[in-house]
Amino acid sequence: MDVTSNNYNVFGHTKFSVFSLLYLAEELRGVSCGCDSNQHPTLDGFCWTIKIIFVDGVEWLFRSPYKYPDDEREKTVLNLLESEVATLRYIRNNSSIPVPEVYHTCYTALNPIEVPFILTSKPQGSAISMTSWDPWPVWKKPGPKEEPSRFLTALEQQKIIKQLGGITSQLSRLRFDKIGSVFEDEGGEYEIDTCLSPALETHGRHNFTDEQVNRGPFYLEREYYKSMISSFMFHVESLRMRHHVLVAPFPARDEYDTFEEVSAAIDRWRDFVKVGRKAYSGKNRLKYSIAGELLLEMLPYLARQAGSSNNLDARFPLHHHNLSAKNIFIDDDCNITCIVNWAFSTTVPLSTLLVTPSMPLPYAEPDPAMDAAFKAGFREDQIAHGEADASEAAPYGAAWDSGRAIWLFTRLVRLDSALDIHYLTELFNIVHGKDESNMPLLISNIQSQKWFAALGTKLARDDLPAREIAEKERSYFVRFGINGIDRLAVARKLTMIAAMNKEFVADKRLWKWLAKAVPLENPSHS
Repeated sequence: MDVTSNNYNVFGHTKFSVFSLLYLAEELRGVSCGCDSNQHPTLDGFCWTIKIIFVDGVEWLFRSPYKYPDDEREKTVLNLLESEVATLRYIRNNSSIPVPEVYHTCYTALNPIEVPFILTSKPQGSAISMTSWDPWPVWKKPGPKEEPSRFLTALEQQKIIKQLGGITSQLSRLRFDKIGSVFEDEGGEYEIDTCLSPALETHGRHNFTDEQVNRGPFYLEREYYKSMISSFMFHVESLRMRHHVLVAPFPARDEYDTFEEVSAAIDRWRDFVKVGRKAYSGKNRLKYSIAGELLLEMLPYLARQAGSSNNLDARFPLHHHNLSAKNIFIDDDCNITCIVNWAFSTTVPLSTLLVTPSMPLPYAEPDPAMDAAFKAGFREDQIAHGEADASEAAPYGAAWDSGRAIWLFTRLVRLDSALDIHYLTELFNIVHGKDESNMPLLISNIQSQKWFAALGTKLARDDLPAREIAEKERSYFVRFGINGIDRLAVARKLTMIAAMNKEFVADKRLWKWLAKAVPLENPSHS
């Protein structure tokens, strides 16, 4: 290939020296290799990736971070790259967990290839995301040319999750004395430094200063959880809220029976939140700020449930924060062949490690059968290594028991769920030992307190002028033609009801009732 040209797909993200890359790979392995100039770089997390192929058929992956105009973001991604390399090497040296092998790396662009990079082995098998974990989910509308991917049976799913239980047992042995990310010092020793967990670094949170958000490393579980809450609170006051409206959770697709019901619910939700620009309004940000204060009150409970070892020198195990379908590779017999994307991995309290992974996405509701399989795999590995007795019901029982609370807390502070108000209510009930609580009413009553009223006034200053909000509403609803008039009227009426009713929540109950009472013509969601 003509490596002097910039017109190939391989340069789709940035220019780099293919010649130097191939030369390095050949030097490392002693075998000739090539690179398909027409391949499109694949994107994952914070990196783009291409394949290089040796003449004997072996494939390696070349990964490089995106280029960012934001210096702080670029600094963060380079730290993530460095930590991922250290984590992969540490895991390979201290366990049998299948992870990519690192052949070479450079954390700056000051090298012959001209970009920071990591050169690794290519995972064997295929990612679980290439299969169908849930046969024809209700939100997936089949098309005439669409063929279903391989369906994983319930037994195959349980086999995968059971293996993850065994892998998690191995991770439980990889412990350090602090909570943070793994780095390798100049002497080749592994150490824990700045915590690069998703709760502290994603969705623009990397821009928060160390004075705003403590990134550790942490010696106490309480400080770690407090840092996650601080990051959440700064986020809800200043960053993009995307689909997060506390009293109007985004319609969860598994709550509906058909694609048409999901489409109608999402359209009605969008109509509702467009009126008054609800997600970005000071009122919504204030409700989330109050949610943060409620989470702070839960800190003593969370710290007590952390489930740390009595060994104070090594009590925090290593954890992959995103064990989801795209990061787990399997063979045709559903044996796990590789786990990838360890960039955001950190050490954590034991109770966090023991939360059953959600499939196929990290925010999917855990399934009881999968939970049982995960615990069985963990327990078998513990027994095999003499760390638990066969007569024990479950090693680390207290830490297992807090799994649901930790899962709810993590979903909330990371803002990666669709059901914030319901998760907050459930977590509040667990912590306070209640069977039921009226969270919308509780938050509304707290809003009237003097300090929060002042905060609400401050947050409202960033709201757009009423004229500009009205123009955004008009440009949205005009797209639906004559139907837009009716849709706007319904959304405004719901907004008026919400303002008068402190207990109002726009969730599946409302959207299902509305679908029957005022059917939506031609739902636009697809």
